[in-house]
Amino acid sequence: MKSIFNNFILYKKSVPALRFYLELSIFCLFFLVFFFTIGLNYLWPFNYLNIAFYVLLSGLVLFWSLKYKNLYFNYYFVLFAFFNIMIVVSSLLNGFFYINTTVLTLSATTFIFSQFIVDKGYRTKILKVFGLAFIAFLFVFSLKNIVAFFQPLQKLYLFGADPNIYSYIFVYSYLVLLYFLLYKRTYFLIPVCLYTIFLVFLIGSRSALLLMIICTIAMLFLFFGKHRFYIPIIITVAIILLVVFILSLPLPQFVELKKRLIDAFESVFENGSGDNSSNHRIMMFFYGIDIILKRPFFGYGGIYRFGFYNFSGQISHNNFIEIGFNYGLLTLIIYEGFIIYSIYKLFKNKRQELHLYISLLICFFLMQIFYPIFTNKIDYFVICFALAAIANDTTRAKLSIKGKKANLIVEK
Repeated sequence: MKSIFNNFILYKKSVPALRFYLELSIFCLFFLVFFFTIGLNYLWPFNYLNIAFYVLLSGLVLFWSLKYKNLYFNYYFVLFAFFNIMIVVSSLLNGFFYINTTVLTLSATTFIFSQFIVDKGYRTKILKVFGLAFIAFLFVFSLKNIVAFFQPLQKLYLFGADPNIYSYIFVYSYLVLLYFLLYKRTYFLIPVCLYTIFLVFLIGSRSALLLMIICTIAMLFLFFGKHRFYIPIIITVAIILLVVFILSLPLPQFVELKKRLIDAFESVFENGSGDNSSNHRIMMFFYGIDIILKRPFFGYGGIYRFGFYNFSGQISHNNFIEIGFNYGLLTLIIYEGFIIYSIYKLFKNKRQELHLYISLLICFFLMQIFYPIFTNKIDYFVICFALAAIANDTTRAKLSIKGKKANLIVEK
């Protein structure tokens, strides 16, 4: 703690006062944006307060970049520019003028935020701010649900969010904490990680539990490397046995999750009828492919309009189907192209820091199987960190503004 305080004082003395207080404000706003996005984004009126934080943070980061650094443009900017253009074109061609401004603003803020964390030093600090914001929210979440923890029949208070979305936020946050635990040896995070796992069990999202297991295994394999591959295999077997053991315990908090897991297994492999949710999602996936192929180029326009075109009146619970249906296959290819290309670039690099972003993007990609996530704020933070981490490894253009002169330089 003393070392951190000394570094803080030294940095304050080494930079102009304006820059120091500007960066301090940016760090504070990142904390507020993370905290509200993690926990309060779906609760009125905190969602509007979160928007205000986004706008203010974007303005400060742009000002900071133009005054002290440069603006960087790489493949993300190009891909998501085309992605948003396709959304606008699709909406207009289908005569539906509800253009998805959420995706547009999230793409813009992701690009802006990445300007600040393209430097590894800033990125590491902001990653710590994210972990701190999640731990702070865990405290608030626990206080709000302390009664529900001991009364199994009482549902958890999820601050207005869908249980699946909440669970996915917990999975992302858990992976960040696991990274610090493994790579930075911050062992005090062990109980926090275990508590987060417990909460995912308690919320009861099967897909989130599966993603948590898969991504934990992926990070373990990345951490131990190919020369010690047997260690994550042993840990994987231990994790599976532990999950089975926990679910076998006569704890009333896990009864519903255990029942849903069994029903899902039976519905997929034994043609059971106990779990209508799994059957519905499988049916909607194949039905979605059929109607996408009827309008493959620009889709049907709008946002989540799939429910208007299918017999159940519900969304498909699948990101591939929702994007393809709403905006066409080309838009879907652009969106998935970013994720796949980013994972490829991250794998080519040997830096340990990138193991976190590989795990997060794997989670991001697999999550699409279970839920339409292309308008969720938390997923764009994953994009933000990933594209900033590999910005120096890709061809990019640098916009430098000094005085009245603006120079655009292409770097490789």
